[in-house]
Amino acid sequence: MKFGTTVPMRGPLAHAEAIRTIAEQTEAMEFSHISVTDHLIVPRRIDSRYPYTSDGAFPGEAEGFALEQFSIMAYLAAITTQNGFGYLPDDHGNSIGNAGRLELSGANGLSGFGVIERNDDVDLFQFETGAGNVSFTLTPHGDRPNLDLWAGLYDAGGVFITQSNPSNNQSATFSNVPLAGGTYYLRVDGVGSHGTY
Repeated sequence: MKFGTTVPMRGPLAHAEAIRTIAEQTEAMEFSHISVTDHLIVPRRIDSRYPYTSDGAFPGEAEGFALEQFSIMAYLAAITTQNGFGYLPDDHGNSIGNAGRLELSGANGLSGFGVIERNDDVDLFQFETGAGNVSFTLTPHGDRPNLDLWAGLYDAGGVFITQSNPSNNQSATFSNVPLAGGTYYLRVDGVGSHGTY
């Protein structure tokens, strides 16, 4: 049998310090879960009998703050360690020895996809090219991305060549970079949004 607890969404214990204490004690007692209530709207007055209490009264407070469920769940995920939330596994290596490979796309193109899972994640991609100019466009996923990309280009020995992190958008672009034939690496990192959030 598993036991859990529910954090208060209304009333005198519906604040960050109390919720943190409840979450920490719940983990210390090795309960299996912490839940939040699902009442999105609570009426000011309830005339009907509430079916889940012995006296028929709704157990919530009549006044005070009503906390929003998704914010509380995000807060619980941040402050607990046994919450079942986690990060995606790292999809590409961050060094020359374990770099992912960019795949051929068309006659002269390369493509790849990666996820910057956390703020310390870096994805490194390997590619080969003949002598000539190369161009890359790296674009964050989705209509409203929350990642500002920084990209760096490195030679086979890991020596830095050039970078891209324009201040006016979240993409990174290299245009007509002259390279000798050989192996190169494209390093992709998330860098915030130039101090503006």
